[in-house]
Amino acid sequence: MEIEEREDELVDIESEKMSWMFNELRNDLDIRRPGVELYYIIYIARRFLLVLAAIFFSHIPIIQAMTSVICSLCNLTYLLAVRPFPAHYSNKVEVYNELFVYMCSLFCSSFLILEGAQAAYRRKVFGTLFILFMLAGISVGMYLLTAPSYRHFKREWLVRKLGKGQPFSRKSLWVEIRYRFGYEPAQ
Repeated sequence: MEIEEREDELVDIESEKMSWMFNELRNDLDIRRPGVELYYIIYIARRFLLVLAAIFFSHIPIIQAMTSVICSLCNLTYLLAVRPFPAHYSNKVEVYNELFVYMCSLFCSSFLILEGAQAAYRRKVFGTLFILFMLAGISVGMYLLTAPSYRHFKREWLVRKLGKGQPFSRKSLWVEIRYRFGYEPAQ
């Protein structure tokens, strides 16, 4: 009898552990929307297809590039249709990131198609444009990821600097700043 109770306790502990592990996977997704449970399946399937293309078509780079374009387009379509994250901003950042990957895949596939007498010059121009595009895309991505944190940090710093303990509206913030620097408060 005691052994069965212990086994039941162990099964309960294991099931709690499993639910905790899967909750961590689904924690950042909005599970109320239909199709959200496919997010990680699509993510892993895309990686798997890219690895298969790299292994089995290593001698045909255009197939690898087109696999990347198709997978990225499918993932972008899924993200636009389902919007799997609860926060609107998170969905925007994810769509931007996927759009950036899609554009890079298109750029690489067009880079592979270049042939002819002026191919060397065109490749140099495309390579330079690709590097500039990558730098711009990474800069915008970093801005999108850090902008909310910066705004929150700035707001908290102003709250502490002005000696207020509770958050306040933007209008009252500017009234307080004007008052601290000697301007008359707005009526």
